[in-house]
Formats: sequence, C-alpha cells, structure tokens
Amino acid sequence: MRVVQRVLVAAFVCSAAVLPAQSAAGSGDDLAAAKQRVAEARAAANDIAAKVTTTYGQVQLLGDEIISVEARIADGRARADDLRASVRRRALNAYTGSSEEDGVLLLDDDDPGDLVRRNEYLEKVNARDNAAVSELHALSEDLEDQRTNLDETKKAQESALDQLKAEQAKLDGLLAEAQAAETALEERLARESAARQAAEEAAEEAARRSKAGPSGPSSGSGNGSGPSSGSGNGQVIGGLVCPLPGSAFSDSWGAPRSGGRTHQGTDMMAPYGAPNYAVIGGSVSTSQSSGGGNTITIAGNDGNAYLYLHLQTFVVSGGSVSQGQLVATTGDTGNATGVPHTHFEIHPGGGAAINPYPTLASIC
Repeated sequence: MRVVQRVLVAAFVCSAAVLPAQSAAGSGDDLAAAKQRVAEARAAANDIAAKVTTTYGQVQLLGDEIISVEARIADGRARADDLRASVRRRALNAYTGSSEEDGVLLLDDDDPGDLVRRNEYLEKVNARDNAAVSELHALSEDLEDQRTNLDETKKAQESALDQLKAEQAKLDGLLAEAQAAETALEERLARESAARQAAEEAAEEAARRSKAGPSGPSSGSGNGSGPSSGSGNGQVIGGLVCPLPGSAFSDSWGAPRSGGRTHQGTDMMAPYGAPNYAVIGGSVSTSQSSGGGNTITIAGNDGNAYLYLHLQTFVVSGGSVSQGQLVATTGDTGNATGVPHTHFEIHPGGGAAINPYPTLASIC
C-alpha cells in the first residue's frame, strides 16, 4: 500500500512540475501577442503625442504673430491719426489764411525778393502736404493689408486649436488603450507567476509528504511571498526612474516656441492628475510662473537638477524626497492651457539644459 501511495505522490509531483511548464508553453504565443499589443498602443500614443507637441508649438507661434500684427496696426493707426490732423490743419490754414503762413502771404508781390521768398515757402508747404497725403495713402493700404493678415492669422490659430483638440482627444483615447493593455498584461503575468509559485509549493509539499510517509506531519512551507510593494514608478535604470509612467512623448528638443525661444525639454503627455514621481532622491523646491505654471525642481543627489513644469497640484512643497516618491500631478498650468502634460528638463550640474529625450526613452 505504501508503495502505491509513493507512486501516486511521485506522479502528482511530476504533474505539478510539468503542467505549469506546459501551460506557459501553450500561452507563450498569446503572451507575445499581448506584449505586441502593448508596444503598438504605446507607439501609436507616442506618434500622436509628437503631433500634439508640434501643433501646440504652432498655436504659440501664431499667438505671437497675432500680438505682433496687432501692435503694428495700433502704431499705424496712431501715425495715420497724426497725418490726418496735420493735413486738416494745413488745409484749414490755407483756407483761412491764418497761423504761420500769415506773414508770408502778406509779403509784397511787387518786391521781387518777397515774391521769391513766398514762392519758396509755398513750395515747401505743398511738398510737405503732398508727402503727408502720400504717406497717409500708403499707410491706409498697409493697414488694410495688416488687418487682412490679422484675420488670416486668427483663422489659422483657430484651425490649429481645433486640430490640437482633436489630436488631444485621440491621444487621450490611445493613452487609455495603452494603459488598459499594460494593466491586462501585468495582471496576466501576475496570475501566471502566482500559478507557478502555487505549483512549486504544492510540489514541495507533496515531496515532503512522500518522505515523511503516511503518518508524517504535514505543514505548509511558509515560504510564500506576498506581492511586493512599490511606488508605481517602475524600475531603476541608470540610476533614475521614470518621472511619469504611462505617458506618451517624442523628441521635440529645439523646436520653436513663443517669444523666440526653443524647446528645452520633453513634453510628457498624460491625463490630468496623472502621478509624477521623483526621478531621483534629493532636495525639492516649488515655484510658479506665467509660462511654466506650477513647477517642481529636484536638486538630485547625483548633482543634477530635474524640472517638472505645468503641474496641476504639488504633493510636496519642499525638503527632501526619496527616489520614486510621489511629488505632483500632471496639469496644464502656465501657457499649457488645454494640453495636459509635464514638461520635463534635465540640467547637468544645475547648469544649462540638455535634451532629456534619450534618458526618458530608456527609463520610461
């Protein structure tokens, strides 16, 4: 009877060890397909993020152009008002014979010297009047052109804003799809890992029972490990963690921006309220500005500075932070209205910014 029991236990041990492997082998193709779906969803989101970043820059530049054209129109109108006043004043003086021309007009026509002086003066007056009228005419035409330019620029900005809204909506959908695909994959990997662990523990328990015999004690292994806790920021790569997991971004370093600036960071697109984590431990400070909005600066323990701009809310306000600690949420403060994202910068040694895209591409 004991021989039969040991044979059955051995068979159970073998089956417990083999079945997970068979299951894993059978689901390998499905797992690869799931990973491919995640990669495709993330790539699609990054492509749209690049378009959003480009259109966002175009909207800013068009805004600059509108301000410039409006200023030129205001200057032109002021100059036109001055010219009109001057022409009217001279016309009135010529009609009434008043003001500075009185003395000249009263010169004696019979005196050759007076006649020459009066004719020279009148020629100068006519020349000034003609120049003023000509300038006023040219200025009126230029103002009309500027108004047309302003209307066209405003229409272009409205079109760009509509395009930006459409791209943003598409990006939101793709980010949701990518997140759902990643969540499904993580849950599947967790289930398969739990199944393998359960099978291994069952095999170990069966082996112990086999060695102990039918009257031997039965006890659990006590070696099971619960799920590990984490900050949700992903693994450490090159000493850094991803500041905004699940975001979509592209390399837009050096792209033109409003005010004659160039882009000095990477725009990490994510929904409002998405968690931002400390890329490294260090001291943190917060600030606010009309351009960057709510901003966090981490003076990293590695000697570099890391900036997060356009944040919605601060989770920390100062002091020190540990790597992977939640520090803020994504928003659209500053000049990023309607385009929720975190503008991320890296300043080696606290100096000039460098392109953060290669670093982000490797850690996110």
